[in-house]
Amino acid sequence: MLTSTHSRARRTLALALWAAAFAALAPAQDASLRDVMARLEDPAQHERESAKADLAAHRGDLSRLLRQAMAGAGDNLKTELLEVAQARADAALVDSAAGLLGHDDERLAAAARAYLLALDRDALVLEGEPDERTRQHWADFLDYRQHFVIAQALIAAYLLPGKYFGQFEGLYRTEPDELDARLLALVSLEARCGEALSDAVVARLAQGPQTSEYTRNARLRRMSNSAAVKAAYRLASLDRADESVAASIADLGSSALISSLYFIQDLRVTAVRALAHSAAPEDVADRLAALHAESSRDYRDEMLRRSLDQEALREEMEVVLARFGRPDLLEARIERQRKRYERDAGAEVSVPSRLSLEVELQVRNDVAYLYLRAGDAQAAEREWSATAEYASSRLAGSTGRARSSLASSLGAIYYNLACAQSRQCKTSRAIVSLVRSVELGYADFAWMLEDGDLADLRETRAFHDWFNRVAPPAVADRLVAGR
Repeated sequence: MLTSTHSRARRTLALALWAAAFAALAPAQDASLRDVMARLEDPAQHERESAKADLAAHRGDLSRLLRQAMAGAGDNLKTELLEVAQARADAALVDSAAGLLGHDDERLAAAARAYLLALDRDALVLEGEPDERTRQHWADFLDYRQHFVIAQALIAAYLLPGKYFGQFEGLYRTEPDELDARLLALVSLEARCGEALSDAVVARLAQGPQTSEYTRNARLRRMSNSAAVKAAYRLASLDRADESVAASIADLGSSALISSLYFIQDLRVTAVRALAHSAAPEDVADRLAALHAESSRDYRDEMLRRSLDQEALREEMEVVLARFGRPDLLEARIERQRKRYERDAGAEVSVPSRLSLEVELQVRNDVAYLYLRAGDAQAAEREWSATAEYASSRLAGSTGRARSSLASSLGAIYYNLACAQSRQCKTSRAIVSLVRSVELGYADFAWMLEDGDLADLRETRAFHDWFNRVAPPAVADRLVAGR
């Protein structure tokens, strides 16, 4: 009973102090607003949530009121005030939040960081002179925020198809400090990126995707557990399972961790692909070359060896290095690929050593695509033209199911050939290749409107006329509407 009496007395005193503080506000301040502010300390959570919703929707300027309330508030009320300011995107509490970043109360420190993360970069300016401790926490937060912003934009790019037109526009609009260095830090699995990445996953999952989106997008499913992402990143950066990782495996299960490792590796590949747009290619190339050499080693941890596809990462590095004028590694890869299907005309080759036709066409396609990704559309066109000619000659002598399968592969080859021709603005040739691809069964008309390699071709009247004739009406209408 004594504790309850003291609690009521404290609440009564707090309400009295609130009333005295608000009475000093400008006369124009609505009296009902003072009542709403006072409800932020109500013991009932539903009352506090209702008050925050009312304040967030208030049309007037609350900056002065928020600062005054924050100055004399207890820890619980500070959390509520930060949430109100966050909902309103009001920068009035930046200095107060900066002082709370290192607070012993983790809930209050988290509320301060969440509020600051929600503000625009230009609003993150301290007006007062912080003490040394606050300055350090503020510097750490700003560094963390840059990694968080990059991780968010990179995840958005990662969830798009690989050749989606403008895939990295969002990333490069963020304009964070040292973008290249921060992308490289993620590729290198530096420990400082782990927390920002897991928090960015939380933010993405908080958007509430529809169930159908999880069904359609396997990449989204791989990042569906932020706790597993955090543990997987730590495992990958340490190359061993320490106590916290082992506890996560026991709690979440190894399958969740493996799925998150796939996500992290895919995101690293996406980060390397983004680096192809760097404004300082020489600096990036030096670092990528070093990372490529490091990636040749095997991981000590068995789960990492099974889950992290280093070959895909190395290939992407080689492609970007070739774009930066260092083609040696990529040329060596292409030469290895060619040796899988090229044979001396006079050599005798036993049947078991031959690649199946399906695999051979895939290998040839991969070689051409490597050229295209490296920015050499002319070489890609040459490779796909030769592959199309070879496949056409084999098609003439095929029957039944083999003919149907070969026709499908040939349709994809002609589509890719059109992409290489479009990249060179060879409009007429690209249209001819697209026509042939559709004749052979290629029918993904929706992707033709999104494929970045066809961006230039989509701007032509010839493409519009052809597409409107052959595409399903619903898809053709998207082209007319510019969607």
